[in-house]
Amino acid sequence: MNWTEVIFDPLDTLTASDPRTMDLGGSAHLGALAPSAFAGLLRHRILEAAGLRFPPTEEEIDTNIPTALQIAAPLLRSKDGVTLVPLPRSVLRAPDAHATESYLNPLGSRVLADKQMENLHLLTGEREHEPDPRWTTLAGVCHLLGRSAAGLGDTWIEAMLHRADHVDLFDRIRVVERHWGHERAATGVPAPQTLWSRPVERYYAEVHNGKFRTGGYAALLRGAALSDSFVGRLGGDGHLVRVSCAPLGSEYAPVWRLRKLVEDSLEALRGLLLYLTTPALYDGWRPPAFAGLRLVAAAVGRPLSLGGWDLAKKRPKDMTRAVPAGSTYFFAVEQLDAAREFVTRFHWNDPLSRPGTGREGLGLSLCGVWDARTVEHGGS
Repeated sequence: MNWTEVIFDPLDTLTASDPRTMDLGGSAHLGALAPSAFAGLLRHRILEAAGLRFPPTEEEIDTNIPTALQIAAPLLRSKDGVTLVPLPRSVLRAPDAHATESYLNPLGSRVLADKQMENLHLLTGEREHEPDPRWTTLAGVCHLLGRSAAGLGDTWIEAMLHRADHVDLFDRIRVVERHWGHERAATGVPAPQTLWSRPVERYYAEVHNGKFRTGGYAALLRGAALSDSFVGRLGGDGHLVRVSCAPLGSEYAPVWRLRKLVEDSLEALRGLLLYLTTPALYDGWRPPAFAGLRLVAAAVGRPLSLGGWDLAKKRPKDMTRAVPAGSTYFFAVEQLDAAREFVTRFHWNDPLSRPGTGREGLGLSLCGVWDARTVEHGGS
């Protein structure tokens, strides 16, 4: 089944309003919308198209939601219409050097002592470096996941080695500005001592060459079709968005090039990377064990607390802790056929998450390669 790109264009640009000051440490940025906010809106539309009355019963939901439905969300969209994903957690930078990158080496990084780690390297990098919080294009993340294959004859990845695709969240997606105002008395005049000033975070929006464009979100959908664009509300805050669908464009081409590169390079490098494009649910922070692959290292972000509303049971869902997008796992390949089967199954394909969570927006992943040829001598 082919993926369809679903674009969420915000119609109300306000995303967060904070009564605290804009001084350093005084205001908080908007928390990211949960994957279920996007998946829930799309499933709601599918049920509407089936002519169901709301709220539907659990039986009606099971009957009208295709079993093959899979949703991956959220991805970001810049004001230029470019799809963006988080940088892998294995990409580091010094706090004062925005253009300088370094990369975690699973065989040379510091090991965080933990009796439950079972000698697994938890990648923390050098003390003066930290995970790079920026976002990157699909071409950018494919370059990072395939960079270890440079020099093995693939001119595509070698040509991408010096591309600068990484952007800050508040560069092309969101902006923070100060709003002023005052409270009015019953007479309609400004009340004394009620002036206020607060930071407001919104999506980037502008009119360019006579066209309105804004930063926003995207998702991927397969197993169901949305025929027309529509206006809906995202999440508990109910922000209005215009939702439209389109076939995957040329910016997704590096995803398929990366898969072939990984399949061709596994035998030489003996190392498989797993990168989470969207959050995933595991039993803890580790993905399930796979025959023929040995987990050597991991660069994992703080867990995300996910909840939501159960439409069928008419009650809040139980809170769960998900592994965030951008988390990266390093596997040593012990059986080549098993590794290639893993790539075929999970590279931009089946959800690598708990059963049933693929329709919740979770579990989309990309595979990459790393040089694990010395893992038997220098690894865990």
